[in-house]
Amino acid sequence: KRIENSTNRKVAIMANILQLAIQNNLKTNSKKLLKSDKHFTKNKKNDTKLIDAHFFFVDIVGLSNHKLSSAEEQITKINQLTKVIKLSKVFKTTNKEEMLILPTGDGMVIGFKNDIESPLKLALELHEKLKAYNRNKRKTSKIEIRIGIHSDPVLKFVDIKDQENFWGEGVITSRRIMDLGNTNHILLSDEIARNLKQLSKYRKILHSIGNTE
Repeated sequence: KRIENSTNRKVAIMANILQLAIQNNLKTNSKKLLKSDKHFTKNKKNDTKLIDAHFFFVDIVGLSNHKLSSAEEQITKINQLTKVIKLSKVFKTTNKEEMLILPTGDGMVIGFKNDIESPLKLALELHEKLKAYNRNKRKTSKIEIRIGIHSDPVLKFVDIKDQENFWGEGVITSRRIMDLGNTNHILLSDEIARNLKQLSKYRKILHSIGNTE
């Protein structure tokens, strides 16, 4: 009995010590979390701002269809699309500070802050480069794309990785416009098309396809 009682006391003492340690740890962590949360909220508030830009949204048609290509082939296509875009004249000659870039898994969205022509220039250049790339490829290895172009603001903010990110109407609408297209289509919102048509070089290649919701 004495041994049993002594053991029970030890267990009770250990339990109390453990409980006290947990309580202290929780208090310490709570203070750290509160401090961290205030710091994050402060930084997030300071870093969030509205930016006007002209958006180019591209994805690879049928990339998620596993019947058409394996995961390795899908990654190869994504890497090749990225390579072609990075080697394009528009991308190489644009100051990186003037671009907003966001990978989307099966493509990407790029916002150009100062040049309304850049999204269309990039789209046209990309089509020509992929036409050459696809020429001798079998059907499943070809990279076929669709592109949506739109001008609208986005909010720039700091994400969970403490990296700059952006989201807003510019991204959302350019994605919706792209989703209306089929293989090799380049679709523009009415507003940006009207602005570009003021330049004679675009009048012959831009054609209205009507209204859509």
